[in-house]
Amino acid sequence: MKTNIVQYLFLVTLVLIGGIMTGCLDKNRNIKSSVAEAKQIVFVFEPQEIDWSSNRLKSNAIIYFDKDSLQVKNYAVNNYLKGDTIVITVKDQEVYFNYYLSNGKGIKQNLFYNFQRGDTIDIRYVDNLPLVDNRHRKENLEEINIQQYLYSKQPLEQSLFRNRYGRNRSAEEEKRYLVEEDNYYHDVYSTLDSLKQVNQLSQRMYDVLFYSNYYYRINTYKDTYDFNSIGTEDLRRDDLLVSGAYRFFLENYVQYYYDIKVPDPQVPFVIDYEDAFNKIIISTEFSEVVKEYLLLYYFEQIVNNGILKKELELLYEKLKVNVKNDKALSVIQQKYGSRLNSVSDDKSVLLLDSNNNTISLTDIVKENKGQVIVIDFWASWCGPCLQMMPYSKVLKEVLEQEPVVFVYISIDSDKRAWATAYNKIGLPIGRHNVLAMNYPEHSFYEELNLTEIPRYILYNKEGKLVNSKAAYPNSDVLREEILSLVKE
Repeated sequence: MKTNIVQYLFLVTLVLIGGIMTGCLDKNRNIKSSVAEAKQIVFVFEPQEIDWSSNRLKSNAIIYFDKDSLQVKNYAVNNYLKGDTIVITVKDQEVYFNYYLSNGKGIKQNLFYNFQRGDTIDIRYVDNLPLVDNRHRKENLEEINIQQYLYSKQPLEQSLFRNRYGRNRSAEEEKRYLVEEDNYYHDVYSTLDSLKQVNQLSQRMYDVLFYSNYYYRINTYKDTYDFNSIGTEDLRRDDLLVSGAYRFFLENYVQYYYDIKVPDPQVPFVIDYEDAFNKIIISTEFSEVVKEYLLLYYFEQIVNNGILKKELELLYEKLKVNVKNDKALSVIQQKYGSRLNSVSDDKSVLLLDSNNNTISLTDIVKENKGQVIVIDFWASWCGPCLQMMPYSKVLKEVLEQEPVVFVYISIDSDKRAWATAYNKIGLPIGRHNVLAMNYPEHSFYEELNLTEIPRYILYNKEGKLVNSKAAYPNSDVLREEILSLVKE
């Protein structure tokens, strides 16, 4: 085992050194500033290939956990056509980063690195896999790239197998895979032990990689894992919050151990974040830091999924009572302060109907008092919006005899594109088919956090906004909620 590891890491080092010698001119020509200052870490990415024809999830981001504010910070990497440089100012001398890469070519990696202030990091790709070099510190190249060795030994996980072969494993293949997976994790832990013994892996990096693999495996089998078997010590690892696998484990623990509700069964990965938030508040098993991290995480999930201003204010008061980290609260105030302090005026939410008349959202709500109002935010360029339109039409027909009205609000910036689209899909002409005139400037859209469409919101028969992020029309959940409002 040791000989293979050493040979592999030696070859990696040769590849990196060779790449640096032959690639400097191109790098210096394309990158404006590729050398880190004292308080920065600079990442220099060479171009990589991506399969745009693939419908598989593609992600490419550098992520790190700021332990002072308990915030996860994301930096998107845009190096598909040309190289990219990301400069990150950091406070701590030593920072841990995750590199998430899914390129549509059967490569899906979550790599973990430890860098220091002043480091300049070069990332190049060999066979679509990232190889990392530290320009200023060569002594830890083995530690940096050991994960590539481990990845090369990993059996093809379930999602990648489906992507590659277009099917699930057979029963016999699944049996072999489970044996291979067991052997793989045994090799991972043996490899980490071997490297630590010969001082090629620091104790801190050993701990993070060891437990990241441990919690990653739990996350993989979260639907069948017995979370009641988790000990308190697993919930008090402040030192592991730098690991994305550990943070995801905490989310899974909360969902399964506390039996958090799932509002829409067709979207099982979106849970009732407010339910989770409230249960974390009364929990006692987490460390103070882990508990505060979870409260901040669920607070942001609630806000980002849409919340009314008054509810947001109450939620923020709960957060302030239970989180003592002033830096974290300051960041939250900076992010959401305008929404906490704004006052939305529906009269000034201006709309242009398909007869070219200017109206307001208040007009629509008043005109339809006594009816449940379903508002569908969409746009001509939004593929998922257009895919949902047939379901919306069917739902409208099903509820035709009920006091329910459907209003379609387009956020198109091009009036002609809007008109072409609504004629093509057959939306009604008149005041229930409108164009948002002051989107995204108006605070109403900011309070809704209307950054993704399609989006559905519901007003009750009294004209009160009761759900700012309702289920999709292809779900029975939306129909049942509308009928419930009808009966009120």
